[in-house]
Amino acid sequence: MRLLVTRPEPEATAFAEELRRRGHEGVPAPLLRIEDCAPRGEEMFDRINALAVTSPRALAPLAPPEWVKRLPLFAVGHASAEAARAAGFCRIVDAGRDVETLARLLRCRLAPGSRLLHPSGQTVARDLTALLADSGIAVRRVVVYRALAAEEMPAQALNALRDGGLDGATFFSPRTAKTFVRLARESGLEVTTRTLLAFCLSPAVAVGLADSSWQRVCVATQPDGPGLLQAIESLSCGGGRT
Repeated sequence: MRLLVTRPEPEATAFAEELRRRGHEGVPAPLLRIEDCAPRGEEMFDRINALAVTSPRALAPLAPPEWVKRLPLFAVGHASAEAARAAGFCRIVDAGRDVETLARLLRCRLAPGSRLLHPSGQTVARDLTALLADSGIAVRRVVVYRALAAEEMPAQALNALRDGGLDGATFFSPRTAKTFVRLARESGLEVTTRTLLAFCLSPAVAVGLADSSWQRVCVATQPDGPGLLQAIESLSCGGGRT
């Protein structure tokens, strides 16, 4: 299958390469640009007992001191856990699914009065702080990056949508999905999605496509890159478009 990959770079190119290894073609078409905005200094780490990460993107801007890397780090899923491992953290707990699962894990593993650092993007799909509001855990959320939405559809996406050779598109976040719908409408290409497949990382991402029509919206059973690849492979093995 030939699929648009709408996530930011460098992840878009990396996912396109994963598709290529499986016999598909990925067309990188980033709809968000990531900009680091982590505060300077080590004040954010003051008196924390643990960290919680809901995106692999949150670790790169941190530059934590070595003692912080020895604290427990709770990751929302496998990608975040791998990013933490690559950053030098050694006590990593992988929640393996979503933010709700992570919140339940934190309630079980951290005592009331614990101080949790939650580095995150400016916009989050689910608010970990709200999910832990009555837990007694003191959550310090620090915005370390922001995602800037594209103002127009990338040229590679426009060309792929117009030439009729696409089978579908992949979406990794609700904001990316909503940005695609908006830009497709503004480009006069809204009707082109009616014959395409949409592969979404989670049900929340699929909701971002609610204002558009697709031949089929497929949601990964596991909300990460391997889960999305599995969804693509399953449909491809079943004969492609249905």
